[in-house]
Amino acid sequence: MIIGALWYSPLLFAKPWMADTGITAERASQTNNAPLYVITAVLALISSLTLALFLEGDPGAGNGAVTGLVAGIGFALTSMATTGLFNYTKPRLTLIQAGYYVVSLTVAGAIIGAFG
Repeated sequence: MIIGALWYSPLLFAKPWMADTGITAERASQTNNAPLYVITAVLALISSLTLALFLEGDPGAGNGAVTGLVAGIGFALTSMATTGLFNYTKPRLTLIQAGYYVVSLTVAGAIIGAFG
């Protein structure tokens, strides 16, 4: 969730993401985000536990990161890109959203691999 807070912040991709989704800062500030954060945490846990299934033994941080990167590109990016094509999503938005998962899974893989 830390990566998401940074990824979708003004420092990185907030402006293009908001422009492509049509979400405004006003709308976002008027929404009760607490339930979204709880659900996001549960989904991130499920994603991390699933990734851990691919990391048997003691893979180390490097192998964990590579496995996370491959999972991010091979599963998340390709799935989101396919959906984006049929939803006529702007390619930039697909790359922003899928990029978040690629980075998150890479970092999660490194952490799981380091402590696995």
